[in-house]
Amino acid sequence: MKLLNVEIESAGYESEKTIIHNIRFDLHEGELIGLIGQTAQEKAQRLKPFWD
Repeated sequence: MKLLNVEIESAGYESEKTIIHNIRFDLHEGELIGLIGQTAQEKAQRLKPFWD
C-alpha cells in the first residue's frame, strides 16, 4: 500500500540557488527512508507537517 508520494520539481535554501531538481518517489508500507540534516531540530522541522 502506498503511504506517501513525493514530487519535488526544485528546491534550495535560497530562491535563486536551486540545488535539487526533479525528485520523485513513493513510500510503501514496510519501507524505510533516511532523512539528512545538520541537526535534529532541522530534521524535526521537515517532519512537522506530518505530525499536525
